[in-house]
Formats: sequence, C-alpha cells, structure tokens
Amino acid sequence: MAHVANNRITTVLAADDRFSRPLAATVASLVSQLSPGRGLDLYLCDMGITAGNREMIAAAAARPGVRLHWVTTLGEKLGHLPEAVPGISRAAYARLFIPFVLPPGLDRALYLDSDLIVRRCVGELFDAPLAISPRWGSPTRAPPTSPRSTACRTGRGTGAAPATSTSTPACSC
Repeated sequence: MAHVANNRITTVLAADDRFSRPLAATVASLVSQLSPGRGLDLYLCDMGITAGNREMIAAAAARPGVRLHWVTTLGEKLGHLPEAVPGISRAAYARLFIPFVLPPGLDRALYLDSDLIVRRCVGELFDAPLAISPRWGSPTRAPPTSPRSTACRTGRGTGAAPATSTSTPACSC
C-alpha cells in the first residue's frame, strides 16, 4: 500500500513506569512541535505505567488535533520475557509488535524512543517516501541499546522490504 501524505501523523512510543517521565517529556515536545494543520495519532504502549503517571502523560498530549490511544495489551503478553539487556526494560520488545497494535489499513507509523526531545515537526520524516529513500527506515547496525527513531512501514508482519531492496527488512522495529 502506497503512503499518501495527509495531515495526520501516526506515532508509536512504548514505556514502563520507570520511563514515564521521559515519555511525558517526549510527548510534550512532540505535540509542541506539530506544524499548523497537522494532527497526531499517538499510540502509547503501556508496559506498566501507573494511573498517576498516565494522567501526567495524557496532560502532556492534551492539544487540539492530538488523539491519544493507550495500548494496554502488550504488558500481559510480554511480562514473562526477560529484560532485553540488563537495565533495558521489557518495553523494548513493544516495537516488535507495532504491526499488531495499530488499526488495520495504516501503511506506516513513526516509532520514537521514549527518551527523546523533538525539536521540529516530525511530519517531514513521516511523509518521506520510504521506497525512494530507504535510509529513513533502513535496518540499523547500531547495538540494540543505542537510542534511535525509526520510520517504518507497518507491513503487518509480512517482512516486506522496500521496493529498492530485496535482501534487507523494511525496518528495524
């Protein structure tokens, strides 16, 4: 499915309670940098965030044009898994389930780590034609603990690669 630019940006973030404050800062910076006329569908994978911290995050997202969607199903599914790396929470696994937590019909989502400060609207990144510029969603050679953001085609678990490549996955999420 080809991506058609519109005024909405779909983003996915994941965190547990330990990262709820950095997540709130990321969300606040993300919504504060939206260009006029851009909307945001913000999917937050809740990997064990307390009610008080959820309220803090929701307040950070409160802005016209921003729709906050809490994804609460992954905590149960991933709770039995070990921490990815000592000190890295189970929330790191959430990015593997992005195609399964988003509604059908979306052709892309922008995954952001929960400890970023966004300094300009991510709309340009979200709208980038991935088949023409695979660098936006190319596999990373960085270790799994390095912070990064990835624009990824959801692909719904197909493992489809960008049109310009047949040997590498479409994204590293």
